[in-house]
Amino acid sequence: ANPNWRGGRIHNVAGGYTAIRIDGKYILEHRYVWEQAHGPLPKGHVVHHLNGIKTDNRLENLFAMARKDHHRHDLRYGIYEARIRELEERTAE
Repeated sequence: ANPNWRGGRIHNVAGGYTAIRIDGKYILEHRYVWEQAHGPLPKGHVVHHLNGIKTDNRLENLFAMARKDHHRHDLRYGIYEARIRELEERTAE
């Protein structure tokens, strides 16, 4: 066996996600896990990691949502939004 073989798994691809080899090609693991449980992902949707950890591909951590709404649920976005709100309130005082 090739010493570089990692069992068909590549980490940190496409912005920190994990890809797995299925039927000779690599696909994003979180999408594969979600689709195995729920069927094909609807057009215009993405699979979101609820806890914000892109390598935590447990089914209970995955949620399908419209691509246009995805930024609202991004943990980093929520942190920035809360900080902006805090600064706006201070400025208003």
